[in-house]
Amino acid sequence: MISAKDAQREKKMVALSSVGAAIGLTSLKIIVALLTGSLGILAEAAHSGTPLPLIHNTEREWVR
Repeated sequence: MISAKDAQREKKMVALSSVGAAIGLTSLKIIVALLTGSLGILAEAAHSGTPLPLIHNTEREWVR
């Protein structure tokens, strides 16, 4: 059986990896948009990056 402390640690790692993936994908979209001059990709990057500040606040709720 998994302990409560291990379950808490696992939840935190999943939440942090999700945030890391979101930041990485948004960063790549911005780089591609700047290299290609594509406004469509830049708009997608802005759309992808919009919830990132909110994730920081809700992450605390996820790991409780």
